[in-house]
Amino acid sequence: VYSPEGIIKSRYIAPTKESDAPLMSFWSAFCTLGLRHIAPDIAKETLESILASQAGDGMISSRICSKSKSSDINPPILAWCFWELYLINNDKEMLINAYAPLKKYLHYIIETRDINKNHLYEWQIDDSKEFCGIESIMDNSPRFDFDLEMDAIDFSTWLCNDAKYLSKIYEELGDKENAAHF
Repeated sequence: VYSPEGIIKSRYIAPTKESDAPLMSFWSAFCTLGLRHIAPDIAKETLESILASQAGDGMISSRICSKSKSSDINPPILAWCFWELYLINNDKEMLINAYAPLKKYLHYIIETRDINKNHLYEWQIDDSKEFCGIESIMDNSPRFDFDLEMDAIDFSTWLCNDAKYLSKIYEELGDKENAAHF
């Protein structure tokens, strides 16, 4: 657990100890699925810190430290994490504060990660052999060795799963139109 520092405005968890600076990441969000049972307040602050880092276009960086953010994303899991925390803490205010940024994030993905417009989403792949598939969290998987663009069933599935949880959030808040949309 780390204290607020720089661009990170509240406590958060980092799943590993970094050498230079603590790093809030989507692994932090994933860890809240377990942390919600023993420290729901820290789980909430972590998720809210991740949302607070959102750029104006909806993008949420996969790695955030006190002074900078990465230019890539990770699998969309935030709506799932917020929903699962809600089942523990019953904090509707948390859902009210989260739903708009979560919607904006999923729309960012829908608009920027379907390059060939076939409704299957593509990870951003770079041509480095060491971390070419970093967005997928499978940094050096051989599946990224030959193509810089490929439909990613895993990404599409993560997106569908998070849309399902965002729909649950909207339904819980009584917004049937957005619940049906997602």
